[in-house]
Amino acid sequence: MIKYPEYEGIVRAYYELGNFYLASNLPSIALQEFKTIIANYPEHPLARESMLNEGKSYEMLDDIENAKIGYLRYVENYPHSNEVDDAYLKLGDLWRKQENYEKAMEIYKYIMEEYHDRDTAAFANIRLGNAYAGTGDFTTALQIFLSMKEKFLNGSRNSKLAESTPVDNTAENQPTEHNPNLENSKDDSILMSESLVLPEKVRCELEYQIGNCYYLLGKYDEAIKVLRNFGLYEEKNEMLDDAYYKLADCFFKTEDYLTAFQLYKNALMEFPDSTLSSHGFLYSGKSLRKMKMLDNAIEDLKKGLSIFKGGIYADSLKFEIGLCYLDDENYKRALDVFEEIAEGKRDKNMVINANIYAGISLARDKQQEKAIEHYRKALKDDSQEKRTVWVSKLVGDSYAELGSLDEAVKAYQLVRGPDL
Repeated sequence: MIKYPEYEGIVRAYYELGNFYLASNLPSIALQEFKTIIANYPEHPLARESMLNEGKSYEMLDDIENAKIGYLRYVENYPHSNEVDDAYLKLGDLWRKQENYEKAMEIYKYIMEEYHDRDTAAFANIRLGNAYAGTGDFTTALQIFLSMKEKFLNGSRNSKLAESTPVDNTAENQPTEHNPNLENSKDDSILMSESLVLPEKVRCELEYQIGNCYYLLGKYDEAIKVLRNFGLYEEKNEMLDDAYYKLADCFFKTEDYLTAFQLYKNALMEFPDSTLSSHGFLYSGKSLRKMKMLDNAIEDLKKGLSIFKGGIYADSLKFEIGLCYLDDENYKRALDVFEEIAEGKRDKNMVINANIYAGISLARDKQQEKAIEHYRKALKDDSQEKRTVWVSKLVGDSYAELGSLDEAVKAYQLVRGPDL
């Protein structure tokens, strides 16, 4: 193409080539084609689409800063484009990815106001709730999601969106680096268009996020109601495995270990390729241990360990196996497991806990001196006050068993203070 710069279809050729590279997951090469159009043919109609695709290319390269610059340049140059709302949504998502939730919220609110008659407004509304959840404000996030559900799913077309949150509504002050006055315009009475229909993808995510917020707020019974329905009616949804496992977690949290176990096992069969499978093996084992079904628990945990030998859950699976041996009073095997974890030194917190439980295994096996050695190792590296108090008590208990009352008193003083 470079050999024929006067060819009348040159811009279209660059553009289609860029799209081909994007579709082929070669964003760095695609970027070169789009940049050529933007630099050399800025007045051509395809320059606008190339500018949008420039942002997409940077986003695929995980170059968030340049992606933001690309989308920002697009909305500034083409404020009346049919895709400008999508570009704003991308900007909000990138700010949220960087955990700049305040800036993300500002953009989502702007979209909800300025483009209230487009599907993008519904996506922005749910992203607004996600941004609040990202800050840890699950209560506000839940209120936003429930407000959306009431409006779109219960037929209340005139209800307010996100009533609990102020919404910026000055159209001139677009949420970009160049609009410092946007944050000063507040109005919580933005209404969605009467004709807007909730996109199916948003409806599914909305149900999931409501259940998720209930879960994160510790309202497990409410979460169970929502997530159970989600699992029954949402087929082939990308969040279905997450919802299924979260439902199982709710039953585990409420100590209904049998139901939790059944759900974990079903999830492992239904979603064998899920990234949450390691969690499923771990908590199916935990559920069985809670029900005192130790042999079955060890079998499940070892099966998980054979699959996830090098995963982040490997030590957690081993640790749970060690707890099963400990509960079964097989102290030698428990000790071997905990010492193996401690020697691995992959995770500091896990190593501390492994040393503690190695000490407990030895103490229960009447090997108090060795137990104290492990407790001391744990105390040396620990900075959690609650745990150090607990371990100091274990040290005191071991010294008391040995008849070393002076040493026991010293250890107990760390628990109760010097007036003991």
